[in-house]
Amino acid sequence: MSTVAIKNTMVMNNTEKKASLVERFKKYVLDNAEYFAVASAVMSGNGYAAGQIMRDARRVASANR
Repeated sequence: MSTVAIKNTMVMNNTEKKASLVERFKKYVLDNAEYFAVASAVMSGNGYAAGQIMRDARRVASANR
């Protein structure tokens, strides 16, 4: 991706302000935090915890719609 495209990227929450690379990374991590938690649980061998995290994440996501 070119630097022009990176500098003109909008923030994910549609605030219409331009986002820096650090801001975009923070938004990405926050938007995908439950997936990172599930990956950690699966790698540690705790499948039940992974299921619980995803169930709760879906519940929160549907409540925010």
